[in-house]
Amino acid sequence: MEFTGWSAEYVAERIWSPDQKIIKKADGKIRLIFSSSSESELTGWALSFADEARVVKPKWLVKKVSQTIKRMEKVYS
Repeated sequence: MEFTGWSAEYVAERIWSPDQKIIKKADGKIRLIFSSSSESELTGWALSFADEARVVKPKWLVKKVSQTIKRMEKVYS
């Protein structure tokens, strides 16, 4: 996942997984790479950052988050 703004600082200050790797990018964004065993918790966690986070990989999670956002858009339209 890639984080920007306040979420980049928040995520960089914490340990989310024993195998996590944080890559700081020149534009102030960070990329968090880690493993997770709970699909539903991971999806909800990604969505909790709203537009301050973007799921980059794996493709199935990108698709799941994207589909959830589309359904939410219908609810709030």
